[in-house]
Amino acid sequence: MNDALQGAVLLKIKDQDPIFETYAKDPRFEELKIGLPFFVILDADGNLLYKNTDYQDTSTMIQILKQL
Repeated sequence: MNDALQGAVLLKIKDQDPIFETYAKDPRFEELKIGLPFFVILDADGNLLYKNTDYQDTSTMIQILKQL
C-alpha cells in the first residue's frame, strides 16, 4: 500500500471537520450518511474512481492507484 500511495495526495476528513458536510451532501458519496470509515479515490480532475467502506479492501485500492 505504501508503494501505491507514493504519487497520491492523501486527505483525511473527520465528521467534525467543516468540509465534511460538503462531501456528505455530494450525491456521489451517499455512504457518508451511513457511517465511517469511507475511502475514496479520485483522479486529478476529481473524477470518482473508487469508493468503499471496507478498509480491508486494500488490494482493490492498490490496483486503482497503480492505474493512475
